[in-house]
Amino acid sequence: NGDSNGIYSREKSEIKFMFKVEELYERLIVHKWFTENTHLLIGTSTTEVFYPKIWNETKKLIKLLDEGGYKNNLSLITKYWLSDKEIDFFRTIKNLSIDISVSYSSMPSQVEPQSTEMRLKFLSKLAKLQNIHAIGYMRPIIEGYNTGYETIKKTLSDFMNTGVKAIVFGGVKFSKDHRNNFFSLNLPLGNEISNAVEDNKFISDNTISKIRTAFEEIKIENPKYKEVTLFRRSSCARTVIRNEKVDYNAHWINSEKNCSFNCPNNCSNNLEIPSKEEVVNLMDKLSKKNVDFKITKDFIIINNVDLNIFELTFLTQNLKFPVKNRKQVDGFLDKKSSSKNLKESFNVTF
Repeated sequence: NGDSNGIYSREKSEIKFMFKVEELYERLIVHKWFTENTHLLIGTSTTEVFYPKIWNETKKLIKLLDEGGYKNNLSLITKYWLSDKEIDFFRTIKNLSIDISVSYSSMPSQVEPQSTEMRLKFLSKLAKLQNIHAIGYMRPIIEGYNTGYETIKKTLSDFMNTGVKAIVFGGVKFSKDHRNNFFSLNLPLGNEISNAVEDNKFISDNTISKIRTAFEEIKIENPKYKEVTLFRRSSCARTVIRNEKVDYNAHWINSEKNCSFNCPNNCSNNLEIPSKEEVVNLMDKLSKKNVDFKITKDFIIINNVDLNIFELTFLTQNLKFPVKNRKQVDGFLDKKSSSKNLKESFNVTF
């Protein structure tokens, strides 16, 4: 599926490409925000990258980037699969660091057409490749549809049996369109989802508890799975499977919500505090002049302007250090006001 915001639009099953791949590639590599630290994602919300009519274009873009010598991290997310011959393409990759997340969550067929066996076989084959990072993507989880304990345990077991070392779980963003689709199919939504904030990936605390309990139970029953790690956030999984030490999206800031209970990283202890010069150079790429900022041991705080989410993400990912507007930090401190030590930690300037 897809929409006009992606590489193609779809109407009555007809796929119309909006750009030539060569044009997308050229636009990317000359973009002033593109750096060696840019984490690339192809069609993760708008395009099924392995859909047969899309695969050749996906392959072409990956090949252009790889042959161009770019060593960026590249992420692909799919509910589809490739043949053995198509999988062989990834064996030719020399420069890019690619991770592929295969989505499967034991969703009932009335919500999502089933292709469980094909997806899991595909993921198992990816897990055996030396130059590809395979991730089990336990999404979407929708309360009341695939949140029974035995369903959760079976889904996790299926993923572990493929040989992956990382599993990511999460809810679905219930936008107005999502809700309308469910209602049009006479599929009920529980009160928790109906009352959830629109576009938040809702998942209840009770379901999170069941997932964690089932995960630990499986590992006790099957010691061979001891190296598998369970994650709330995709970027955390992508960081750990590459043996990198700091989540590029800085999710550890809200560790109680985001951090995995068995994650081998301790991102906050692995931080390297950026220099003022590094920050200024990146601000130049954003065409931001005379920005007043403060470097602390926890954040880079922007004092005199409000950067948008894309600018903050650009800075955070390139510096590998969290960058926030002043009001965001103040709001965070208000939520954590019971912790005196945390407040004091923001008084140190470098």
